Amino acid sequence: SGEVSFLRNPTHPMATRIAVFGGTGFVGTHVLKALSARSVPAVALSRSGVCPQHLQGESWAEGIEWRKGDAVQPGEAREGLEGCSAVVISIGSPPIPGDKAYQLQMNGESNANIIAAAKELGVPRVVLVNATMPQWTPPGYREGKIMAEQAAQRFVEHAEPSGSTGAVVLKPGAIYGTRHANGVPIPLAPILAPVSWLLKADPGLAPALSKALPSVFDGLLVPPASVECVAAAAVDGATLEKFAGQVTVVSADELARYPLS
Repeated sequence: SGEVSFLRNPTHPMATRIAVFGGTGFVGTHVLKALSARSVPAVALSRSGVCPQHLQGESWAEGIEWRKGDAVQPGEAREGLEGCSAVVISIGSPPIPGDKAYQLQMNGESNANIIAAAKELGVPRVVLVNATMPQWTPPGYREGKIMAEQAAQRFVEHAEPSGSTGAVVLKPGAIYGTRHANGVPIPLAPILAPVSWLLKADPGLAPALSKALPSVFDGLLVPPASVECVAAAAVDGATLEKFAGQVTVVSADELARYPLS
């Protein structure tokens, strides 16, 4: 996979319109806001197809095209990608114990449907918001995330040898910021931000614990990333030409330090 450079090209030469699946979610809305800040046209795709309540009245949200798009339905996935230069995928169910088939569908098959539609329509860039996970994550969630990442890998491996097709896989640990549930803000930063600062301040702490108890800590003790950092990385992945022709994996450590400007 390619290496991540934090040098940003402000002109975004390849951006025409970016589709964001999961556009009404926690990460998706921040990706849309970041796209708007860089004057990149965007379409938000979700099962509801409407702007979230907490964003109504926000000037940047008024410039977004809000459309219905259920990733479980391949036809709807294709419709949402028409005329787009890239797609950001930020969908899935949370890593809590539950029905394995459902978790596989939401975290794996739905993501793969979008990537297949992008390939079919000739969309040259896929950005997948995936995850860094401990070994004990529920199997349906874990296997679904692996399935999605493999689909992103194949998107590039099976592409025409022109070099324009690229995939960027973001693998954050926990993501902090302010979530909204039914319009009610739920701040996560007071809990997770100090953890992120601690793990960044002592780089040896996580490897030492992971080595001592790998079955417990491996994949768990990675610094949480702010939702703004994840969104900035997603927008770069969707718009910068340096990500063409390769699969680029952005680690949890890189995302925790990702520059916002």
